[in-house]
Amino acid sequence: MAKSRTKLDMADKCDRTYKIKMDKKIVFMDLTALYGRKWTGIERYSIILLKAISELEGINLYKICRVSNCFPNYGKTLVIPFKKRILAEQIFIPIILIIKKPNIVIFPCFPPAPIVYLLKYILNFRIFVIIHDTVIWNYAETLSLKAKIYLKPLYNIAIKRADVILTVSEYVANELRKLSSRCIVNISNSIGHEYENVDDIDTDILIRLNLKPEEYFLTVSTLEPRKNLGYLIELFEKLKNYEKNIKLIIVGKKGWGASYLMSKIKDKRDIIWLGYIPIEDLITLYKYCDSFILLSLYEGFGLPPLEALACGARIIVSDIPIFKETVGNYGIYIPLNNMDKAINIIRQRKNKKKEKVNIYNAVRYKKIIKETFVSILK
Repeated sequence: MAKSRTKLDMADKCDRTYKIKMDKKIVFMDLTALYGRKWTGIERYSIILLKAISELEGINLYKICRVSNCFPNYGKTLVIPFKKRILAEQIFIPIILIIKKPNIVIFPCFPPAPIVYLLKYILNFRIFVIIHDTVIWNYAETLSLKAKIYLKPLYNIAIKRADVILTVSEYVANELRKLSSRCIVNISNSIGHEYENVDDIDTDILIRLNLKPEEYFLTVSTLEPRKNLGYLIELFEKLKNYEKNIKLIIVGKKGWGASYLMSKIKDKRDIIWLGYIPIEDLITLYKYCDSFILLSLYEGFGLPPLEALACGARIIVSDIPIFKETVGNYGIYIPLNNMDKAINIIRQRKNKKKEKVNIYNAVRYKKIIKETFVSILK
């Protein structure tokens, strides 16, 4: 697996961008995107990052939340009392920045409104934007119309105007370096603390779904085109010619284009869509599945295979660069352009023994954050 690049081996231009000569830094983190959403990869990542940064010395950390105080144990909170996300991003965050005058503003979910870049020159603060993937540029055909109209312009501005672009994998960092001359730093990713001890877990969900251990495949993803669930469903149906008792469990919220996928699994007894489920039930499904399988066309990181690995699942993933970086030798790799070959590989999956490995754990991640942000804040 590729070694993460942190502040320890950045280019000189990053060093110059980072240094802010003050004794105590006021750091804002925009968490307004978390309100009203079912948390998946980006949202969970934002909370893990919040917790890691809150433990650093030499900063006053403020969270900007919508409607209510989110995570009161981590930093101070500024609450925007409006539900509309666009109002929060376009109007109220700029007003807060004018009043509070921070030194650094971190946007862990989505890039800021254009006016924020103007304010940074007036108020002399730094903007850190986390870009989780390059779907906006490299796989635009898999985006919803809303994302193309609203989000793509924000990302195009961010890669030109942000002081620092943070990202979650070396693969994405290298892709971004082709698009931007800004300082780009890979700060990696982490699965949640819930995966630190998965031995003593409840198995009620298996009983409720009438599932037997080792008799189902599990996939976890939002139902949207780039997750390639249509290919997985077709592959699974052909695999049923050889393995009659196997089932496919799909966990994840509906995204854009989900209606097509739902029509493909309608009335299929061996394919079960569960939607969004509590993390305790998800851990159980990870632990007792025959194999976890994710055949995405593209990922910026892809947490579910690593969550599954921490629970002791066998990992089957698409043969794309990011999984070679993150999953490494723990994965079974499936081609996306040859279904017959893919089926043959899956039929031989039990030649690879299961392992329980927590590679991207919170301890490792906090160390990376400390190394990076100590340099940023010195």
